[in-house]
Amino acid sequence: LLRAEAVLRQAESRFFQTNYVGALELLQQEIPQAGALAHEYQYLIAKSYFQNGSFPAASESYAAVVKKYPESAHYLEASYDEALAESKLGHWPRVVELLQTPGGKFESAAKMQPSNRFVIDGNILLAEAFLRQSRFDEGEKVLAQLDERATVPETKWRQNYLMCRLQMAAGRLVDALATTTNLVATAQGTGDHRLTAESVLLRGEILEKLDRLPEAVEVYEQNFVEGTPADIRRQSFFKTVDLDLAQNKATNAIQRLQYFI
Repeated sequence: LLRAEAVLRQAESRFFQTNYVGALELLQQEIPQAGALAHEYQYLIAKSYFQNGSFPAASESYAAVVKKYPESAHYLEASYDEALAESKLGHWPRVVELLQTPGGKFESAAKMQPSNRFVIDGNILLAEAFLRQSRFDEGEKVLAQLDERATVPETKWRQNYLMCRLQMAAGRLVDALATTTNLVATAQGTGDHRLTAESVLLRGEILEKLDRLPEAVEVYEQNFVEGTPADIRRQSFFKTVDLDLAQNKATNAIQRLQYFI
């Protein structure tokens, strides 16, 4: 047991140094001798594949954790991670199958721990899978059920952001605009400048689609502040130039571009 634990720690050291290939070589060689730690080995194998970008192998390895080690402390996390790996492959129907099938591994475990962060993350991923398949009502229903459980600010932001995208995709722009009020407030509560900037950008895009161009310009200009990530600041800037031109305000557009240069 001590040797198996020492090998596991060595593999973890390789993993945290981003030496995923080295971690895999060690774990796969030693797993037959891992004994009671075999589930830990299998889970780290899956994580190594995932971090290395080998998503088919990661999905298969996470599935092995769930199938072979139902008593593992990683059972619920591995159930979610299998679906996450499938999402990286664009297998959205498979994501829905893994996360929503009645009596399925994730669904059964989620009933026992409804407030577990992997259950909440799994439901957000499920809603995105519905969005990708144009099943907007189903996606909104999943997110609405998280209102009282998604308490972490970053998670609440992801819920609101995805809700906006679902409402936009469904053509309910007025509802989406209303949702951005909570979205921006939640983003500001996280203290993450990128989340705030992305929220402002999305609100501007909705106003643009509603043909409320002067308001959209004012919103995009909110991203012209220190701390806004450069890529989003640049994107917001060129949005204002485009909207100035769309409103026949060429002089404004020229002044913006001269300032930018």
